[in-house]
Amino acid sequence: MTVVLFSIALAISLISPLVIPVRDRVPVIDVQWSCKEAAAPNKAVELDLAESVANCTRNQDDARLQLIGTW
Repeated sequence: MTVVLFSIALAISLISPLVIPVRDRVPVIDVQWSCKEAAAPNKAVELDLAESVANCTRNQDDARLQLIGTW
């Protein structure tokens, strides 16, 4: 009986949306790619693409450092 209840509890916990896996560290995201994609419209209107990518990358790095502090 105990084995059956344990099996049911385990099955429910595995399929439950309330169970969220948490990692030990903040995930690493390729911000260079996403910043280049976000800056592409700036290139279309002849704004300095390198400056936009640099600002975006710096902002993303700052946000990641803040996240690490609260993770």
